[in-house]
Amino acid sequence: MNEELNYMIKSFINGEYEANKFCYDFIDKYSQIEVNNLERKYLYIYDDINEACSLYDDTNTHDKRLLNETQFREEVKKQYKKLIRKK
Repeated sequence: MNEELNYMIKSFINGEYEANKFCYDFIDKYSQIEVNNLERKYLYIYDDINEACSLYDDTNTHDKRLLNETQFREEVKKQYKKLIRKK
């Protein structure tokens, strides 16, 4: 399952995945993971990406507490780099 999540993340970073769709799909797939089957080092990173998805401002309200698309993409990219280093 985490390979599927990793592929989704990489596709999003490479611009092959629209931000709003990525958020919904990632949260859906992530919620299906059995936490006991996932290594802790990955769990924290996926948690951070999941949180970034919940902070993504897909309606452009310009709320300073939320992430615009550029900030969101950068946050996911930062977490993906951590994920790659942990492999």
